Amino acid sequence: MTRRLVISSILLLSLAGGIQAQQMWMYNAHQFNIFDVNHAFAGQYDDASFALRYRNQWLNIKGAPRTGMLSMHAPFGKSIGGGMQVRQESIGLHDWTFIKLVIAYHFEINQSRLAFALAPGFVGANFDSGGAYTVTAEQTNFVPQGSWALNADFSVLYWSERILAGIQVSNLSTPDLSYISVAGVLNRHVDAFVAYTYPIDRHAIKPVLSTRFIPGGKLSFDASAQFFWREQIWVGAGWRSGNSIFGLMEFELGKGLRAGYTFDFFSNQRLPSSRGSHEIFLAINFALSKSSTQSIRYFK
Repeated sequence: MTRRLVISSILLLSLAGGIQAQQMWMYNAHQFNIFDVNHAFAGQYDDASFALRYRNQWLNIKGAPRTGMLSMHAPFGKSIGGGMQVRQESIGLHDWTFIKLVIAYHFEINQSRLAFALAPGFVGANFDSGGAYTVTAEQTNFVPQGSWALNADFSVLYWSERILAGIQVSNLSTPDLSYISVAGVLNRHVDAFVAYTYPIDRHAIKPVLSTRFIPGGKLSFDASAQFFWREQIWVGAGWRSGNSIFGLMEFELGKGLRAGYTFDFFSNQRLPSSRGSHEIFLAINFALSKSSTQSIRYFK
């Protein structure tokens, strides 16, 4: 096998795993911070929210996806919300960076809310040639250039005291991030979910159904249920299509501070050498008015 063929094979395998198989970040705990998966949630409360999230997928598998995210949002008037999100992903030898600015508009409908959001921004891709080697362990000698493109998401969200339902379309422009003479088009992704909360004294039960699909492509589905104990701790578990099982917990630490952790693993041992996927979350809310801290929030 020639050097050129080996390098080409490495690139094709990386693209197959990074661009075709998983283009967008996976998540278990979208309920911890709704804004991360549906930008129309921006400014729904009268406070400013800041959140950090890190996910290490398929621990112990070299080149498996890793995601870090910073997000923030706040109200900017009675019906306007805004925010931003910065996300960095590494999949194999590929690095992706997403930067979004969010503007949301929401209005009242019979004691409930309907919100819309547009999130324009940039997406960048880069290839780490330092991690690619030939069969003789000789380092590759090319320096590929990174690529940037405009991108946008659109979101719709319905919210009442007990029901939350939303849909978000990502990569509206299907940006073409071509580098190393390979075209890497980001497909449109559609994420939809519905959650219902049933209060029981100082506790609550919240079932959640969600789905993600690429038009004309793959569909994934997950179902979970959470229990809210004494207005302090969320504990839950769920199942995702593809035989993945996950658990989650979130702690109310006081003064607007929250922390969460989730894990998941394949129930049929599809990746026997993996130690599962792990995700940690930390958020803080700063009240902009006294009323924003007076009620229990089942959706955040």
